Amino acid sequence: MHYKILLLGSTGFIGSKLLEQLLAKNYKILAVTRSNQVSLNPNIEYVNFDIIFSPQADKFYFLNEVSHIINCLGEVENESNMIEMNIEVVKKVVKIANQFKIPNIIQLGSAGIYRKEGKISVDSLIEPTNFYEWSKYTADQILESVRNSFNIQIIRPTSVVGIGMKSVSFEKLIRFYSRLGVLHFKKLAAVNFHYVSVNVLVDVICKCVEGELKNEVLLVSTDLNQLDFSTCFNRKLKTIYIPFSLLKPFYLCNIGLKKRQFLHLIDESLFESNIEMLNDTDFKLATIKKVIFDFS
Repeated sequence: MHYKILLLGSTGFIGSKLLEQLLAKNYKILAVTRSNQVSLNPNIEYVNFDIIFSPQADKFYFLNEVSHIINCLGEVENESNMIEMNIEVVKKVVKIANQFKIPNIIQLGSAGIYRKEGKISVDSLIEPTNFYEWSKYTADQILESVRNSFNIQIIRPTSVVGIGMKSVSFEKLIRFYSRLGVLHFKKLAAVNFHYVSVNVLVDVICKCVEGELKNEVLLVSTDLNQLDFSTCFNRKLKTIYIPFSLLKPFYLCNIGLKKRQFLHLIDESLFESNIEMLNDTDFKLATIKKVIFDFS
């Protein structure tokens, strides 16, 4: 089946990887961007962000043929832009979908909105702890309020890793381990790394477009404890047990991680993906191993 997709965030880390995959599947893409771009690929048309969401948007009849809106836009760092980029854009997406009878909306949310405690599933309690998480939760609630009118799928990944990612915590961790060959956490089997390869996330989104994943909300995480993580390297890592009181300043100073990044790395909660293909341990290890080798 051929689809025509309105893609928001096509120049970002996740959106650009998704764009490549959608084009490889020969789908027609309207890529929304703030900068003027031209493509030689006949299956992609770049559309200016302000034009799509302007009061005169009803003049653009080509939107009548769109089957899916995929929203990969999101502001992570700058809080002053989060209301516009993470909330207001979603309101505009709903308006466009309603105006042009676009049946399918796929929203990229965040697994960070769940309470970080014990085992976390898609049905766990919601407890955002910072403004970014609150903004993503608010966007999800906007979409939940119109679920009766559209086929809506909300994808909540944990930290997404790959070449070109904005977050540097995973990259610093890999390079640190690759250089010293040492694991430092005290509870090796308890500490989980909540990461998922961008290639896996893109695959999940494509499966949503194709109707292979029917879940309304998808929790995407490739959880690995530190012992599993060690098997992703091309040499055996040594283990040194260091008390947490000494470990914390070591990581913050020597690796240059921010406090929230460090707390993320020592999280003992476990995200349970509700996507069957992510329950395969070999698959999890392979995806993270690929990212590690790309950085090493």
